Amino acid sequence: STLHSNLSEIQCVNSVKITPLLTMQEVREEGKKMHHCVGGYAASCARGEYLVFSLTKGEEEATLGISVRDGKYTFNQMYHKYNKVVEDKDFFSTSDAIIKTLNKR
Repeated sequence: STLHSNLSEIQCVNSVKITPLLTMQEVREEGKKMHHCVGGYAASCARGEYLVFSLTKGEEEATLGISVRDGKYTFNQMYHKYNKVVEDKDFFSTSDAIIKTLNKR
């Protein structure tokens, strides 16, 4: 079923394309594609405790995980493929913009 159905694709920020993963299957597929553990968060997403976004900038891809507690959204983690550390400032400013947008709703 659809997770967090109130999310729509958020506009690009700093040339980073933002795609919310809205089904448990999409979250699992992201984990397989990126070769990291985000797929294991599918159940937490279904319970409304976690959000996952796929971020793309040119050829670079990253997965953003956001914790949800008491209606508040906070940064949890962001990694490239194989858990490579994200260093690009555009990815971080994009994650900040997503979290600010979510907390305003």
